[in-house]
Amino acid sequence: MHAEQAIERFGPLVMSLIWRINGNHDETADLYQEVFVKFHETTSERGPLQQPKAWLCRTAINAALDFNRQRARFVSWSESAEKPHNWEANDVVENSLMVEKIRRLAVDLPERRREVFVLRYFQGCSFEQIARLLNCSPGAARAAAFQAAKQIRTWLTCDCPSATTSTKEANR
Repeated sequence: MHAEQAIERFGPLVMSLIWRINGNHDETADLYQEVFVKFHETTSERGPLQQPKAWLCRTAINAALDFNRQRARFVSWSESAEKPHNWEANDVVENSLMVEKIRRLAVDLPERRREVFVLRYFQGCSFEQIARLLNCSPGAARAAAFQAAKQIRTWLTCDCPSATTSTKEANR
């Protein structure tokens, strides 16, 4: 599969994965390009990949997580999760606000739980697919998804922002 075909077929998936982990449009676009440059380089050197979708997903996840790790050295997670709201009250529905809140909370999950949570609940991957992508068992993926969802629910039920931070730190 050539890079152009991969972009056409898997581009939206790669973009979505990076966005869900990273949350910044400009950084997501840069990482998206990096992933497909790596794909082109890899297929040029080694030939066609057996599972290009899995390779692209894993590379996208790694690129986004690596970028977040580098950024975390300079900026706290809570600051990196914030993005300005340009919404008008008439345009916002309760469901989209909840999804945005969950996306922001997911940024603060431990790395493995965050990966599984994004793949399961934002990308709709099965536990078997997650296990293949993350090199773990389906049971481990299921357990991580359960723990992530449980933690998100805990944070959602806590109304005070300061308690959210202390709760998150206590549950890591």
